[in-house]
Amino acid sequence: MEICFVEDCRLQTLKLEKALKELAVEHETKIYDNATEVLFLMQEGTLTPDLLVVDLNMPQMTGLELIREVKESIEFCHIPIVVLTSSTFHRDIADCYQYSVSGYFNKASAFNVYLKTLKKMIAYWEMNVFLTTENQFKYNDSQRM
Repeated sequence: MEICFVEDCRLQTLKLEKALKELAVEHETKIYDNATEVLFLMQEGTLTPDLLVVDLNMPQMTGLELIREVKESIEFCHIPIVVLTSSTFHRDIADCYQYSVSGYFNKASAFNVYLKTLKKMIAYWEMNVFLTTENQFKYNDSQRM
């Protein structure tokens, strides 16, 4: 499983790296600090994550803008997106679920709570079957029942 994290805050990135190391995550993980770059890499085919974990509050392109672009794309709409953010605003939560995010988690300031959140999130996705770009079931309307 390839997990792509999008987090612009250097302090939060260091916290994430420490947590992933402590959890001994065996999956391929990539951390990007720029949502625009992530979208560009996905569009050019060099980034094909099985799971996107996105912060909302980022410069240039916000996490919500990235979510919207991915979910409105026929090529990428199957990719599950989980929000990991400090925002607890009702409007942010509602907007994210409007674009069919698979989960919305608050970044805990206490490292042990943050660690537990990541552990449970990754464990959940380890148990899922993914529909990746490479194994998408392609069909046309005549094949539907």
